[in-house]
Amino acid sequence: MASVVRVKNEVVEERISFDLSPNGHLLEVPRYPPVKYNAAGARARGLELVDALAAKLNTMPLGSNLRKEEFNGTIAKLRALAEVHKTLIAFCGPTGAGKSMLINALLGLGVNVAPTSSMQACTAVVTEIAYKPTAGFEADIEFLTLAEWSDELRVLLGDIQDPNNHESTDEVAAASAKITVLYPKIKKEELKTMTVKQLLAFDSSLSLYLGNTASIVQDDPDRFTQELSRYLDSDLPVEEGPGLGKASHSGAVWPLIRHVRIRVNSALLASGAVLVDLPGTGDSNAARNQVAQAFMKKADKFFILAPITRAVSDRVAMELCGQAFKTQIMMDGKYHSHAITFIATKCDEVHEKEIIRELKLSNHPELQNIEKSIKDAKTNLDQWKAAVERLKAQKDTLDEKIKLWKDCTSALPQSAHTERDIGHNGATSKRTHPYESEEHYDGNHKRPRIDTAPTLSSTTADINMEVQTASADLMSTLRQLDSTTSLIAACEKKLANAKQRKTAFCAQKRSEWSSSALKAQFRSGMEEMEVDDVVQDQEPDNNTSHDMYDLTVFTVSAWAYMKAQDIEDGPAPALDSAATGIPALQSWINTITLPTEHKIAEQLLLQTRDFISVIEVWLDGAPGVSSSDREKLKAQWRSKRSSDGKLSNPQKTPSRQLWSEWYRSSPRTAVIPTLLREFQPIVDHLMEGISKRFATTLGQKLQTSAVEATKDIVDTAKVITSSIHHATFRATLRRHGVYKKDLNALLAVPFTKQIAQTWSKVFATHLLKSLEKQVMAQITQVLNNVVDSVPPYLHPRAKAATSTIKWNAQRALKAVQASVTQAMDAFKLELGASLSPLLQAHLVAGYNIAVLETGKGSDRRRKEIFCKHVEAKKEVLYVGTADALRARLEDASKVVGDALDKALEEIARKVEVDISVLWECCPLEGEEDVKERVSMKELLRDTAADVDRWLKAKKEHDDKAAAAGAPVSQ
Repeated sequence: MASVVRVKNEVVEERISFDLSPNGHLLEVPRYPPVKYNAAGARARGLELVDALAAKLNTMPLGSNLRKEEFNGTIAKLRALAEVHKTLIAFCGPTGAGKSMLINALLGLGVNVAPTSSMQACTAVVTEIAYKPTAGFEADIEFLTLAEWSDELRVLLGDIQDPNNHESTDEVAAASAKITVLYPKIKKEELKTMTVKQLLAFDSSLSLYLGNTASIVQDDPDRFTQELSRYLDSDLPVEEGPGLGKASHSGAVWPLIRHVRIRVNSALLASGAVLVDLPGTGDSNAARNQVAQAFMKKADKFFILAPITRAVSDRVAMELCGQAFKTQIMMDGKYHSHAITFIATKCDEVHEKEIIRELKLSNHPELQNIEKSIKDAKTNLDQWKAAVERLKAQKDTLDEKIKLWKDCTSALPQSAHTERDIGHNGATSKRTHPYESEEHYDGNHKRPRIDTAPTLSSTTADINMEVQTASADLMSTLRQLDSTTSLIAACEKKLANAKQRKTAFCAQKRSEWSSSALKAQFRSGMEEMEVDDVVQDQEPDNNTSHDMYDLTVFTVSAWAYMKAQDIEDGPAPALDSAATGIPALQSWINTITLPTEHKIAEQLLLQTRDFISVIEVWLDGAPGVSSSDREKLKAQWRSKRSSDGKLSNPQKTPSRQLWSEWYRSSPRTAVIPTLLREFQPIVDHLMEGISKRFATTLGQKLQTSAVEATKDIVDTAKVITSSIHHATFRATLRRHGVYKKDLNALLAVPFTKQIAQTWSKVFATHLLKSLEKQVMAQITQVLNNVVDSVPPYLHPRAKAATSTIKWNAQRALKAVQASVTQAMDAFKLELGASLSPLLQAHLVAGYNIAVLETGKGSDRRRKEIFCKHVEAKKEVLYVGTADALRARLEDASKVVGDALDKALEEIARKVEVDISVLWECCPLEGEEDVKERVSMKELLRDTAADVDRWLKAKKEHDDKAAAAGAPVSQ
């Protein structure tokens, strides 16, 4: 006999009874079905278990409001933890690097999902591709607001109407293209006199898009691509917008798009990877630039792309899309090999002679063997081709011979079949048959001469014999020809394979050399930045892990991979699927995302287990406590939560002020207010230490770096401006420094490159080393006081409860560091992002003055005027920016303090909720509630068993992964 326990229709325990005892009693042995661990399965199962607990708790009276809030809050956090953790991977690189094609290849869906270069908007719009758990394709196309489009029109018309801009310049051409594609009925000449207001009023149908989002939902991939292209392609008008209704606009709408979000069911994304295709060039629209910059800040990983033919020669790896980019992500704490992956694309584009010459491969044994194979194959091929030509000529000769003999049969007179042509005096006539021709006997003729030909003396028997003989020879020749042709095909295949081996060999050697060179450049750049960032009286940090310098490099060919998968048309690629590098890169994405998923799945299971323990403590309660004793304990230790009605804006009220209002009616000895009072000095001391550390390290570094950077600012400005085309510089001035390049960020480099390392390290410092010990000491003291206050008969139950409470509190404190780190990271990113705008504020006047220059020589004067403005402002440009940053650094301790206050208040609430079982009756203590208690107990036991077997499977999975050298957590 057997019984089965189910949670959400999954068997969590099967109990099988056996009659094993001498007295006939049944012994029950539990047997659990095996678990095949994976992170997604663990999260899904964890969520099901949490939902089952929540459903059961919703049917039960939970007692105090504090317990209800705590239980509901815990369930909400567990459900949030069960969601897929997103790892944002930003694909960066110049236009033409192949970002979109690479993303399409990585997704492995057999179709092009990411917009390719044929769609005009994809070069300027951020495209975000995330996981969709069900089949099909979805996309949201977010459009600019009216204000954003008005601002862009103002800039575009400024480019077109600038008298210094020629119609052929890139800026004017791009501006005209954007406007005319939206307003196809407007002529380019008319744009020279139109205003923004007139343009907006010209086509009111565009208001359907501005500020809105269009949605596409399709099961068919071709239909999805077709609908998406109607928004992103310059040649296709959008006749109807999904989610927007019927449109009367006759032009394309791609210039109005600010952001594209795509969701697909790709296994690559199931572990939380989100692929973000960032624009390859700057854009005139500030809103789109802000979206791109926001993703640069939020990105967890950076994939830097460059065509392999340029990756090393252009020193792309060292520059990583520019010095400004490098220093910025270093300040964000992401400039290291754990966050950056370099991808050299288009590795199928192989120029063999060039590679062999540059890498000096001509004497390489493997290449020599390949060359020998090619030479032998060519020699054999030539021989067999010559044999075919000989056989073809022989076939033609035999065909002609047979034809001549057969024609003779029908043409000769009947008498000729039996008589010979006898000449005078009995001599045989030398006259040949009329069908015979001298050319058959011409030794210079291309075909072999026909040795025998019919004559007037030939009989039918002779002719038939000759035809049979010639036919037999022809059949033999045809067989030889067929066999030789097959040998040629085999030889050609062998030659093609040898040539492919040569191509693959050259590609591999170039990839190996490129990878090594890129790694060396990255290491050099890292070491260079460390030297730049050393304080004058400070030695370089020799303890920096060199593992951080070991750049991960992939060489790939997305086209060859998609061709091998029959997704793209064209000739067969020289590289097989594995050699394209795409499978290896897919595996790498799993490597950098799955460990986080495993860790989150484990945390979900562990925290669910802790929640089960909390419910069990509450369910067991403290039976036998008298009503009077409960009231005494309640009066001494229970906190009373008041409303926040007296506060005008509770959401913006400082935490401590808010809690003072909340617990104003509580007794002074109540658990929560007592713990909060004891926690406050601990937090204040930490905040004081953080303020001091930031002031003495980063504050001083900002000041000295600003003074040092001022020495180079004028020369830096001259170098940068001289490298910008005059028309592009005008457009940059008009946009206050932000166009194809961010001039403000480039001018910040002399300053930021000196502070980047220190900035990152200060923010990465472990700030809470002593927190856990101090907080636990206060919790232990309060719990001991509670135990001392209970009646003697309640001591064992109180001590048992405090042991569980302290264990849970320690586990909760482990998460406090993560919440504080998250808050500090957000503050660091916000502070770092303010650097360029601070510089821009000092430069705006220079931009405005320089752009007014017109006439002959104005291009040179604009740059001179701007550089003179930089020179005039050099004393305040960096120093003023540094002072503003130093002032903001004082907020760092407040950020930490606020995060700690909120986290510790949650712990204080948990402590009181857990210890309150001593003075609160369990609502299920009555005799009529026995059945409900038993049911809840069984659910808790079965859920705990299910969690334990998943945790066991997780450990076995980690042990196997560790043995194989794979990462298991992050």
